[in-house]
This record gives sequence, structure tokens and C-alpha cells, in this order.
Amino acid sequence: MPPIDAELLAYLLAAAIRLSGLPGMPAEALPPIIALPAAQLSETACRGRQTADCENIVAAFEPDDYLIYARNTLDFENAADNSYLVHELVHVLQWRSEGDAIFETCERALRTERDAYRVQNAYLKREGLLMRVGQVLKFTSCSDPRRVFFARGPE
Repeated sequence: MPPIDAELLAYLLAAAIRLSGLPGMPAEALPPIIALPAAQLSETACRGRQTADCENIVAAFEPDDYLIYARNTLDFENAADNSYLVHELVHVLQWRSEGDAIFETCERALRTERDAYRVQNAYLKREGLLMRVGQVLKFTSCSDPRRVFFARGPE
């Protein structure tokens, strides 16, 4: 995965802000984006836990380290692929807006995840793609609300 173009990153951030309604931020203040192979991304995002939540991870925001991890196979010039970055940018905006309050309860953590998928799906639709993501949340319960946020591939 080549480094993401600053103009494209600003466009994706603007989309995340507009579609989420969250307060904006300058692109220069975004966390670094680290590209990892799929297995290493799962290991890093899940911190060694082997759970169903760790399968199919495409991208993750880690608030403690202020990093976004993304699969190294993503092509950010492709709207389907860069939609996962839009999802993570929503989490960055949520965290910057509300801090650790987004982890207060299981329900709150799940709501932030639902909102990020809602924005990702709105972005995909705006880009003319019929792809939908986030259906897994219908079957998700929260055992550890203080976890990284991650976007999974299509179900």
C-alpha cells in the first residue's frame, strides 16, 4: 500500500465530517496510518485475543497510541477500499469529540461502531457502490467496550 495522498486524505476526512455531523479537525492532526499484513493487523488490533471480532479486520483506530492501522493490500484510490478509512476517520472524530466517554458502556461503544458503519455505507452509496458493510453488528455483543475500533470486510 503506497502512502495515502494528502489531497485524498483531506477529501475522505471532509466526507467523514459531513456524513457524520461530528466536529471537524485539520487533516494535519490526523493519526498516522500504518499498513500491516492481514495477520499482523488482526494480532495488533486484537492485542493477542483470538475472538470472532478479530476475523476479517480491514482497518482499526487505536486511540491509546493515536494510530490507524490498515491492511497493506488496500488501494486507497478505490472507493470500496478507502471507505474503510472513512469508517476509521469517524472513530477519530468521535474520540476527539467525546474522548473516552465513547467507551463508557457497551451500548455506547456499539453505538459508535454503528455510526461509523452508517457513515461508511452512506459514503459507499455516494460513490455509486452498492456494497454494504456492518451487518455483523446485528450479531455483536460487547464484552470489552475499551477496545480498538475496527472495520471488517463485507460479510
